Amino acid sequence: MIKILIVDDHSIVHQGMKQIITRVPGMVVTGEAATGHEALDLIRDGAYNIEVLDISLPGRDGLEVLKDIKRERQDLPVLVEAIRTIALGRKYITASSAEKLTQQLDTGYRKVVHEKLSDREYQVMCMIAGGKR
Repeated sequence: MIKILIVDDHSIVHQGMKQIITRVPGMVVTGEAATGHEALDLIRDGAYNIEVLDISLPGRDGLEVLKDIKRERQDLPVLVEAIRTIALGRKYITASSAEKLTQQLDTGYRKVVHEKLSDREYQVMCMIAGGKR
């Protein structure tokens, strides 16, 4: 059974996530917190397999709380903004994946024009540049 901790200051979000999770076999919400302080207390006292963390918590920012959580339990996977992005019907991609994608796209534009030619096209270009017909 996957035990999930939900950390969000909006009760409607808690309830919505809880309803979705309870429909999934093998998953159960075993803890809920509205603040970073509550989340840290629950992590110290409870055994969770994953945490769903709102990154815009009141008081301490969710990312600050995340650092504290990782100090307490390095092994605890934490899901943050991905769930909100997906819930809005958009696609979620990690920052590192986005960086790799942009690097790949960027290298295509930096190629010298003749590098885009096939081998045969390059040979023909060289012959034309050499004065052949």
